[in-house]
Amino acid sequence: MIEQYNDKTPRPGPNNLMAAIVKSLKIQGFVVSSHYDLSDNFLNDMKHWIENDKMKWKETIDVGEI
Repeated sequence: MIEQYNDKTPRPGPNNLMAAIVKSLKIQGFVVSSHYDLSDNFLNDMKHWIENDKMKWKETIDVGEI
Protein backbone atom coordinates (compact mmCIF):
# COMPACT_ATOMS: atom_id res chain seq x y z
CA MET A 1 0.00 0.00 0.00
CA ILE A 2 2.54 2.61 1.07
CA GLU A 3 4.89 1.51 -1.69
CA GLN A 4 2.20 2.51 -4.20
CA TYR A 5 2.02 6.18 -3.17
CA ASN A 6 4.49 7.35 -5.81
CA ASP A 7 3.39 5.02 -8.60
CA LYS A 8 2.70 6.83 -11.87
CA THR A 9 0.03 4.32 -12.95
CA PRO A 10 -2.37 2.29 -10.82
CA ARG A 11 -1.44 -1.29 -10.13
CA PRO A 12 -3.72 -4.05 -11.36
CA GLY A 13 -6.31 -5.36 -8.96
CA PRO A 14 -9.00 -3.86 -6.77
CA ASN A 15 -8.60 -0.15 -6.12
CA ASN A 16 -10.31 -0.32 -2.74
CA LEU A 17 -8.11 -2.93 -1.10
CA MET A 18 -7.09 -0.57 1.68
CA ALA A 19 -10.75 -0.07 2.62
CA ALA A 20 -11.13 -3.85 2.89
CA ILE A 21 -8.07 -4.09 5.12
CA VAL A 22 -9.17 -1.21 7.37
CA LYS A 23 -12.55 -2.90 7.84
CA SER A 24 -10.90 -6.31 8.40
CA LEU A 25 -12.92 -7.80 5.55
CA LYS A 26 -12.27 -11.30 4.34
CA ILE A 27 -11.94 -11.67 0.58
CA GLN A 28 -12.41 -15.22 -0.63
CA GLY A 29 -12.65 -16.54 -4.14
CA PHE A 30 -15.18 -19.10 -5.28
CA VAL A 31 -14.20 -21.67 -7.87
CA VAL A 32 -17.02 -23.91 -9.06
CA SER A 33 -14.64 -26.75 -9.88
CA SER A 34 -13.79 -26.98 -6.17
CA HIS A 35 -17.36 -28.09 -5.50
CA TYR A 36 -18.12 -30.64 -8.22
CA ASP A 37 -18.87 -33.18 -5.50
CA LEU A 38 -22.01 -31.16 -4.69
CA SER A 39 -23.32 -30.89 -8.26
CA ASP A 40 -25.70 -33.88 -8.12
CA ASN A 41 -27.36 -32.55 -4.96
CA PHE A 42 -27.52 -29.05 -6.42
CA LEU A 43 -29.11 -30.19 -9.68
CA ASN A 44 -31.69 -32.27 -7.83
CA ASP A 45 -32.54 -29.41 -5.46
CA MET A 46 -32.67 -26.86 -8.28
CA LYS A 47 -34.99 -29.09 -10.33
CA HIS A 48 -37.47 -29.22 -7.46
CA TRP A 49 -37.17 -25.50 -6.71
CA ILE A 50 -37.93 -24.63 -10.33
CA GLU A 51 -40.82 -27.09 -10.53
CA ASN A 52 -42.34 -25.58 -7.37
CA ASP A 53 -41.77 -21.93 -8.38
CA LYS A 54 -39.27 -21.41 -5.56
CA MET A 55 -36.68 -19.85 -7.87
CA LYS A 56 -37.04 -16.31 -9.18
CA TRP A 57 -34.77 -14.83 -11.81
CA LYS A 58 -34.52 -11.84 -14.07
CA GLU A 59 -33.59 -12.21 -17.68
CA THR A 60 -32.46 -9.58 -20.13
CA ILE A 61 -32.08 -10.42 -23.80
CA ASP A 62 -30.35 -7.93 -26.06
CA VAL A 63 -30.56 -8.59 -29.76
CA GLY A 64 -28.19 -6.73 -32.00
CA GLU A 65 -24.84 -6.68 -33.67
CA ILE A 66 -21.55 -6.54 -31.90
